Amino acid sequence: MLAARDGRFDDASRTLELWGTSRGSDSDRAAGAHAAALVALRGGSPARALEAFKVARSIDPRCEAALRAIVALQPTDTVVELSALADEWGEGLRAALARIEAAGGVHAIALNHLDVAARRPDLKICRAYQIEDRVLTRLTPGPPHDLEYQERLTAMLLRARPVYDDPGDDWPAVIEHEIGAPVTLRSYGPTALDKQMNRALASTRTTS
Repeated sequence: MLAARDGRFDDASRTLELWGTSRGSDSDRAAGAHAAALVALRGGSPARALEAFKVARSIDPRCEAALRAIVALQPTDTVVELSALADEWGEGLRAALARIEAAGGVHAIALNHLDVAARRPDLKICRAYQIEDRVLTRLTPGPPHDLEYQERLTAMLLRARPVYDDPGDDWPAVIEHEIGAPVTLRSYGPTALDKQMNRALASTRTTS
């Protein structure tokens, strides 16, 4: 792009955003806004990048990369935003982990829908993401306001694809291992009789 070559990164970013958000699916349009944000970051214009990241998130509210970029670029109520992101994702482990992060951690878990899991041996779990020839199981946050790091992280997340594997038949043990907290209540249906409480663990958590 000539504007970028001339050092007019803001102009190049806006042109790319206009072009990228006018075509294809919501995912394609969000990716166009992301690309525009990365051009602005490369040109040293965080304000323009923030605008483009916000456009990307307005197009695709489920996009975690856009949220993480916005949080890095401006003061943000992370609890509110992570909770909203979890609501967009709905059910599942990914949404649960977002809610846990928003709450600042967890001491015990009430695990629902185990009856569904028992009927669905095809259910998979995502513990990692494939990015070209690498497999990542955890993202390392960069220093606050480090725009170059955020640029690299965002570009990497846009190329990420989930890696699914078989959790086996013991979902409570899997969830305990992934989250690092005990399952104190297991639910196998809608009624009180379908609940199983680990009272020893629950009592320990209450009195500690």
